[in-house]
Amino acid sequence: MIALLLALACGGREAPRHLIVLCVDDLRADALGTYAVDARETPNLDAFLASAVAYPTVLSPTSGRRPGVATLMTGLRPHRHGLGVESQDLSSRVTSLAQVLSPAFFETAAVLGVVPDEGAGLYRGFDVVSHGDERRPATEVTDTALAWLDEQVMGGRDPDRLFLWVEYADLLPPRNRPAGDVRRYNFAVGVMDDEIRRFLERFDASPLSRDAAVVLISPRGSTSALHAARVDGAGELLDDITRVPFAIRVPTGRSGQIAGLVGTEDVMPTLLDLMGIGVGPIDGRSMWGRVVQPRDVVVAEASVAGADAKRPSWINSDRWQMARSNRHKLLWDPLSGDMELYDLVTDSNELWNALDDSPERTGLARPLLDAILQRRREAEPQTL
Repeated sequence: MIALLLALACGGREAPRHLIVLCVDDLRADALGTYAVDARETPNLDAFLASAVAYPTVLSPTSGRRPGVATLMTGLRPHRHGLGVESQDLSSRVTSLAQVLSPAFFETAAVLGVVPDEGAGLYRGFDVVSHGDERRPATEVTDTALAWLDEQVMGGRDPDRLFLWVEYADLLPPRNRPAGDVRRYNFAVGVMDDEIRRFLERFDASPLSRDAAVVLISPRGSTSALHAARVDGAGELLDDITRVPFAIRVPTGRSGQIAGLVGTEDVMPTLLDLMGIGVGPIDGRSMWGRVVQPRDVVVAEASVAGADAKRPSWINSDRWQMARSNRHKLLWDPLSGDMELYDLVTDSNELWNALDDSPERTGLARPLLDAILQRRREAEPQTL
């Protein structure tokens, strides 16, 4: 079991009392106007990013939603938290964010647009888990979340510490339609932009907001129009799907962008550090504080569903895998040995495999392939 320490973090800075996480499933970073290369209108999400400490280059270690949420909740990569593919459950020996915060005198609630899989353990540790029998629209999720917050201050009550996880499912593709429906996705992003505005307007009028950190995050992105035709595993590891927004608004008004690579496994330790709670050894590390040490390389793998999903993540995996630095991204097929290398400075849309025209660039791919191979060597045993 991971040792999670409830000692106050050092540094003398006062932590917020409350933590509100707005998790928008399948929200691509470049779906927001702040990060888009074309003209996008997400004024409310952009305003939130401008008022927060934002991390522009945050990458998920998996293309799957459920393992992606598990990584956010645990600070562990899929081969360690046990939910490495869509058919597995979260290891019972893993400690979640809610399980850390509850003993630190937090009242906790998760309000979900998704329907949680019974027994999967993704939302274990919450005092309250609110969900429907089918996906709930953003309006219902927002109303339920705000109602829970209102209950906490009813009658002039001043709650000690609150942790609220609000998860929106509106960007997920309908079950009878594939991902890559660009028109539907763009419309849904606009709906989410307005829904975030509605939540924040109501919440900011509450006395709770004066001592609360508000976080925007997503477990993974979604296929864009540029790559809608790519249905192979390599397509699942382009920045459309692996790059997500992450921003933290704090009561002190601190804002700005933190340059460099961050993995979504860094979200949990970052939030615990923010709230003044120490954390034992996990895969992630805190990206909060005066000195931040971004990652040199982030490694990920494609997620699969169906019969092949029974194979555990990373162990003998034959799925496409990815390593990304600030400048380059390598996609590698363990079965065929095929590689795709993208120069993210000259080809930010990841449209041209640099190895097609310049095989001599294989040397640029070697350090990234070594990072993938090293991760594979670290992947035994599968879970904690």
